[in-house]
Amino acid sequence: IGSLKWRIYSTAPNNSVVYNWGDQARYAQGYVWERDLLRALPVFANITDQPLRQQIKSWMIQLEPVTPLNVFTYHMAWQFLYYDEDLTPTPLSTLPLSYFAEGPGLVVKRSSWNTDATYWGFESGPLRAPHQWNNANGFLIFARGDWLAGNTNVFAGQGMRQETDQHNNMTFGTLMQEKQSPNARWPEEAGRVVKSETGQDYAYFAGQAAQAYVQGPDRWPDFGTKYVNDYLRKFLQVADGLFVVYDRVEMIPAEASRPKNWHLQSKNPITLNGRAYSFDNGRVKLFGETLGPSTGMTLSQTPMNGGASHRLTVTTANNRNRDYIMNVLEVAPMSQTVASPRRPITVTAGALEGAEIEAQGGWAVLVGQ
Repeated sequence: IGSLKWRIYSTAPNNSVVYNWGDQARYAQGYVWERDLLRALPVFANITDQPLRQQIKSWMIQLEPVTPLNVFTYHMAWQFLYYDEDLTPTPLSTLPLSYFAEGPGLVVKRSSWNTDATYWGFESGPLRAPHQWNNANGFLIFARGDWLAGNTNVFAGQGMRQETDQHNNMTFGTLMQEKQSPNARWPEEAGRVVKSETGQDYAYFAGQAAQAYVQGPDRWPDFGTKYVNDYLRKFLQVADGLFVVYDRVEMIPAEASRPKNWHLQSKNPITLNGRAYSFDNGRVKLFGETLGPSTGMTLSQTPMNGGASHRLTVTTANNRNRDYIMNVLEVAPMSQTVASPRRPITVTAGALEGAEIEAQGGWAVLVGQ
């Protein structure tokens, strides 16, 4: 039953691709019809949960317009065997807008069940599977029918780029995440969920992923070297398309000089302006700005895979082991030429930081350090 619910929620609003969080060897975009539809059919035919079957049928109907006519023969055979033509579908709009998969530590949320919805996900969980990306505390944003903040796999057709710097995450100098198998010395998973909360007009998800940066946890003779004491990412969404990404990062004292690199992936070239940056997916824009820390910040852009995609890197080099890094992201129409005004907020008495954003009625977002 959980796998069927995931089929519904992992399908992006365009009903064509799935939420991208693991290797896609054949089709880097991860088309729904290529695997997910096939895997859902026998489960759909054999469960007794009638309301879920009705929802799954509605999901299958939505896939029909984007499924190629020359789909593989065995797909047609399975549909002939398992599809229920007499079942009355239930509209997906009756379902909640978010879904939290506790096992992988992955949440996905959409602004509506319409095809033009804003859709995003955040993950912080185990890194054990061979075809899993090294991306604990990573996120993706999909808007108006295509990926906006994606990764090099979907943008450049790579399909199997697991390296952390190919995703929307953090690296420290050249230090990236590695697979982690908990043991007596390193009992924690690579990532773990600290908080998952969804309200009427906001969503808040926090993950801890310091363990993901332990190098060689299974290799003799050291059996693991620790570099990162703390990597807590707080991901907040308010209204439709406003995000605050707040990172508390602490290196071990001996590694304080390592630069802290904050990565964001775009299909199209990125415009840089001081601490601000912007790019688009051809349908909507993303306006971003690094509001913290106040010193030691530089922004750079790197063409990826021969220019098929582009990577923003916000580097913090303060020569200190702990930093608080805050970025504000605004999804906006192509007609909008400048970002909505925003400014940092600091409440020293309560060790709070945040941002005031003059968009969609105005928002003040505060998070604890």
